[in-house]
Amino acid sequence: MIHLGGTRVLGILVTMDDEQGVEAIKIIQPETVIPIHFNDYDVFKSPLEDFKRAAEKAGLSEKIVYLAHGETYNFEIPASHGRQVSA
Repeated sequence: MIHLGGTRVLGILVTMDDEQGVEAIKIIQPETVIPIHFNDYDVFKSPLEDFKRAAEKAGLSEKIVYLAHGETYNFEIPASHGRQVSA
């Protein structure tokens, strides 16, 4: 889950903008990405549409799951090294 919105408070980055979100995905290389907190407050400067365009341009669209408020997502937790994992 990545916090988007491009928010700064007193010059301190609180949530990533579209380019920072794409860069975070490139660095972390997660299997699945869910953008969150992109429209919760009026102070957000980078709308979700900007992130969608940047992610598509970077070829990352297949990794991203966009959820509407109230929707849920069930993560799959792979077993690692032969151990049983339950959640």
